[in-house]
Amino acid sequence: MRAVKIASLFVLLSVAAFAADWSAWKKQMPIRLGRIDPETIGLLPIDATVSLKAADMSNPKNPGRELKLVYMGEKKTEEVPFQISRAGVWDRDSSPSVKTFNARITFFPVAGDQSGTYTLLYCNANSQQTTYTTDLKVSGKGPHWTIENSLIKVQLREADKEKSKNIHNRFGNSGQIASVRINSRPNAPVTNPYRSIHWNPGVLIPKRGWVHAYAWDPPKEFEIEQGPIFVEVRRRGPLPLIPEVEVGITYRFFKERSFIQVGTRTEVTKNVGTASLRNNCCVFGEKVFSHMAWEQFGEVHKEEIAKYKPVNRHGDLVRLKPDTPWFAVWHPETKIGAATVFVSEDNVGPSGSEVTQFDHAFYFTHNSNDKLIYWFRPQVYFLIDWDRKQLVNVPKSSVYAEQNYYYFYDVEKDGQVEGVRRLSRAALNPPDIKVGPYIFAPPQ
Repeated sequence: MRAVKIASLFVLLSVAAFAADWSAWKKQMPIRLGRIDPETIGLLPIDATVSLKAADMSNPKNPGRELKLVYMGEKKTEEVPFQISRAGVWDRDSSPSVKTFNARITFFPVAGDQSGTYTLLYCNANSQQTTYTTDLKVSGKGPHWTIENSLIKVQLREADKEKSKNIHNRFGNSGQIASVRINSRPNAPVTNPYRSIHWNPGVLIPKRGWVHAYAWDPPKEFEIEQGPIFVEVRRRGPLPLIPEVEVGITYRFFKERSFIQVGTRTEVTKNVGTASLRNNCCVFGEKVFSHMAWEQFGEVHKEEIAKYKPVNRHGDLVRLKPDTPWFAVWHPETKIGAATVFVSEDNVGPSGSEVTQFDHAFYFTHNSNDKLIYWFRPQVYFLIDWDRKQLVNVPKSSVYAEQNYYYFYDVEKDGQVEGVRRLSRAALNPPDIKVGPYIFAPPQ
């Protein structure tokens, strides 16, 4: 009963606080952020799923005109820019008189204030559409769009004019990350001779060849969603020459941020034998970066890449735990850096069983023959010293999914790894999101 009284008091205080400016909105839904890290709040976006009774909305088919998000903090009150996605009205399997409006609300939380209380306002027939300012821009044709903001410019991969007969060297109209320009360092673009930074997911079946997502020409499906907070590019389809492996890749580019959220899903739809199944692979020219760093067990390791010698014919230099929080490379002269920041892995076998993995780890490699350096996370991996005639059977209905951030930064502004560590801390310690009018207090 005590929780109900607290919730009611919150509603009364909210209405009073906004009577002057927000009294025209008859309904409100609290969104509370708990367990806030004051050092990282505001760095990463919040994705909150909301569910409202459609009858309480003036026009659920045009929610962008009606919905407003307001922050009520201890130090300030302000309207917060946000983006609506995955919106729709659901009426199946429900009471005939109850239709539900569902959507995802994405916003950057207010930094410097730790109360973490937001209110989604609705039910106002006279509300007008708000245009939020943004530095996000999209140009070009899909799937090889160009996406940029005030910090970075990202070119997605278009097809080579001449197609290689070798599938491993065939770079199609895939939409993979091709190059990144850090705007504060425009003379040092991040790329490689193949104009494709992001290579995987990828699968090796020796009789068919190495097949990576960059060989899509184009993917079976691709689409883009654009708003003031993020631009989302979604692609999916079977891998060329290996149709029993279905891949989905989503990129999210954010306003005023120099990282890209990368989500991938690899599903095996028929039993397949493979010598390698890899993910989280970013590839750079061998001279683009000279130093590397990573963190394990809370300790940061910084090294010159040239001091490490390959441990096998393939050129692998470093092997780390697959859930290494982050791995970064940078060059002290050009002042550019790049990093992969771990968020999550969700791998599952048929019927929820343990997934098939062989040498599941995180690698950093220098391929001197192709003059490349790269990191990758294999799920199945036979080192080059093996004959690669052995194949690991991956059964039907196996799913490998993960989320990472690819971070491109100015070393002079963000430090060698300081900015990377802060991003990792934010990714691994997100706020607790509570949507609804009832408060569930944390233990005392």
